[in-house]
Amino acid sequence: MHSSVDNYTNIKIDSTVKSKREVMHMATDSPATLLTAAHGFYQFAVPQDVFDRSLYYNLLLQPTIAIPDHYFLQSAGISEHLRRYRGRDSWIESGLRHGYIQPYFRREGASLSQLLDEMRGSDRRGFDSRAADIAERLGGTPFTSVPWSSSSNSRAFHYAFRRYMTTEHAPLLELRVDPDDFTGFWNRSREWIGDELRTATERSADLLGTKGLLLSQLIQVSGERLFGPDCERISSVDELLLLARTRIGPGAERDLRAYYTCACELYNRSLADTLLTAAGSPGWTHFVAAMDLWRDDILSPDEGDIPDGSEYDTTIHLPRIEHLRTVSGDVLTAIRRSDSCQRYFESLGGLDP
Repeated sequence: MHSSVDNYTNIKIDSTVKSKREVMHMATDSPATLLTAAHGFYQFAVPQDVFDRSLYYNLLLQPTIAIPDHYFLQSAGISEHLRRYRGRDSWIESGLRHGYIQPYFRREGASLSQLLDEMRGSDRRGFDSRAADIAERLGGTPFTSVPWSSSSNSRAFHYAFRRYMTTEHAPLLELRVDPDDFTGFWNRSREWIGDELRTATERSADLLGTKGLLLSQLIQVSGERLFGPDCERISSVDELLLLARTRIGPGAERDLRAYYTCACELYNRSLADTLLTAAGSPGWTHFVAAMDLWRDDILSPDEGDIPDGSEYDTTIHLPRIEHLRTVSGDVLTAIRRSDSCQRYFESLGGLDP
């Protein structure tokens, strides 16, 4: 992940996370890559410039990106992106219209506006203040959605997060985190993690009608642990962090950042599995992102070593994000339909853009 702190250490998640080769095989079977930068509950760690970098470069480099219904409606990044493109097609609208953004909706045949009402009615949270306008605007763009199961993902997330958070020793994350902050948080969390997960799971099951874990309920339970059982309704991680900083202090905020970084990363990975897509990252570098979907023979099939670099040109020159923000969705479509871009996507394993 991005951070302004220089003494961060890369540490790895345990066996719940797929190897690079497994991710590559998944990407080959299903060419879409989940746009994790659009996860609304994760925007405490993904500012607008990081979101823009992820959105623009993914749409230039990946054959298809996947965005589920709630990400459209929660993401401040998507909201700001659409606001910039008044009176013309945004990159998101162009991607939806031409099929290189694949939307996933939890109810077949429903519109985003209908889904927004249904989610609000079942106590889903974290929606952008312009969510209704986003739903209406994107509703005017023709596209075909793919159905997905929110309850199945909630079950998968519950299993992964409970297993991760209740291990005896602090697991290592595939993130750039301060190891001292993480270890301190982990040791302190042993006192309350069992009760917190149990309560959040029970409340989630009441809403889902089956066993699972909803981030919206986990956030509320965290607030009640910190501020008392009568604390107000908390809608997002950003709101929870602000309350912790102002009412308790920076230590409580740091613990919550570590906690919800783990939660959001594991949620994104379980969601990618549910959608059968590759799990992207808002902090990727562009040449690694492009390599993710290359043919299997890019890596040695036995050792997994990168062969002689002279066989492949891994240099990719990209325009600055400041420039891409001024480029319309129609221009993006023209770029993706060019002969050179067609050859590039073919090099990613014979996938069509």
